[in-house]
Amino acid sequence: MKTSSTTMAVDGLLAVGGILSLALGVSGLILVKNQKLEVIWNKRFAAQLLCWIFICKGVANSLRSIGYETEFWRVVLYGGHFNDQIFGGLILLIALIFPVPILRTRKQFNIGVAVVLAYILLTIGAAVFIKVNTPLAAFTGLYLIPGFIWTLVYLKFRFMKGQEDNEEIQGVADVAVLLLVLMIGHILFRWVGMFAGSDYFYFMDLYGGNFANDYLWSQGLASAVIFGLVILCGEIYQASQGRVRTTSYVV
Repeated sequence: MKTSSTTMAVDGLLAVGGILSLALGVSGLILVKNQKLEVIWNKRFAAQLLCWIFICKGVANSLRSIGYETEFWRVVLYGGHFNDQIFGGLILLIALIFPVPILRTRKQFNIGVAVVLAYILLTIGAAVFIKVNTPLAAFTGLYLIPGFIWTLVYLKFRFMKGQEDNEEIQGVADVAVLLLVLMIGHILFRWVGMFAGSDYFYFMDLYGGNFANDYLWSQGLASAVIFGLVILCGEIYQASQGRVRTTSYVV
């Protein structure tokens, strides 16, 4: 009974989170479309991609909140999975252009889009024609790349000598922290059982017990913890030097 009630509570959390994410993404797209100010290309694309990742995660969480004990379980399974893969690809694209553009020209960005699109199509094809729990269908280690990029951006700009009071420089570090929190934060909707000590979490068979996927998923979580600890230590040091920023409280 405890497990059932806890699962229902988590499903409710997924539904609320999904609806809020979807609404935020759609409203964000409307605001970006109606933007009248001249904005540099990478910031404009990053804003659009950010809205779409909220939409993707909103759809995925809303579908999963229905549960798999339904005649439409295939829609729940594949719909959630496909949106997760698109979410991961868009996160990677954002990391490559914002807040510091690694892809510095539109041509390079178009190549990046083509590569990420090919990856998404590969994962979707593998899920449909092989199995959802095959490693090709979900490379969770993809989170390592944007996490690594944003952590390096944070370290470079937060600890840039002589620029400790430069709001523009420190603002770049703040954005990197917030994007990293965004990438990791969506996991909490699914992993709340870990903090609640719920039975269902400890007996949950991730991706059908596939070792490769279990390993990759654990790897993604472990890397998220490492990135978070690096930033936490950095903010503690900055606070000890009397340089506390708003993002310090977020961390």
